[in-house]
Amino acid sequence: MKITACSRCGSTNLRQGSIRDGLLSGLTSKYVCRDCKFQGTPFIFDSEEDYVNFVKSIRKNKKKER
Repeated sequence: MKITACSRCGSTNLRQGSIRDGLLSGLTSKYVCRDCKFQGTPFIFDSEEDYVNFVKSIRKNKKKER
């Protein structure tokens, strides 16, 4: 099972970028996160365990920043 996630927030709520986002559809491989609005290449995880560890590390880093 592959999990595609935002490389900034870890959300799996992604969509292919479009002209609405300032991206030319079909000419870019950028995705847009519907949660944090990040535009870029997502991370693709091969296992749920890897994805969960990534999300935990994001949360841990956010706590340190506060």
